[in-house]
Order: sequence, then C-alpha cells, then structure tokens
Amino acid sequence: MRLDPNEKLGGFPVLFVRKVVRSLNCRMLWDVGSVQKAAGVDLQDAARLIKALVRARLAKANRGRDAN
Repeated sequence: MRLDPNEKLGGFPVLFVRKVVRSLNCRMLWDVGSVQKAAGVDLQDAARLIKALVRARLAKANRGRDAN
C-alpha cells in the first residue's frame, strides 16, 4: 500500500505512524506506555495516537478500555 507522505493521522505523519505500528506489531497488546516508548512521545500524544488508530479502524480497543 502506498502512503502519501504528507497525510496525517491524529496529527502525526502517516509514515511515522507506520513506523510506530510496525515496531509494536510483535506485541499482542498495546497500552499507552508501550506506544509512548515506541513513538518517543509524551503520554497525551500516545493516547491521541491510539485514539486516532482506533477511529481509523487500524487498532481495536481492548476490554472496553480507551486511550485515557
């Protein structure tokens, strides 16, 4: 799949999002802490990224939890 390098997802460039998701791909579950560490962002930005992935249906919330 080709990505437009200028496109954004949740305020983040899609190529950055792809890199973060690929680094988390080997994990069964992600949480805000693991996304924060993989992306090198603060907790609020990690939560915003997770919410954007869920809204885009690229990730699924677990056990009714959200990114808060």
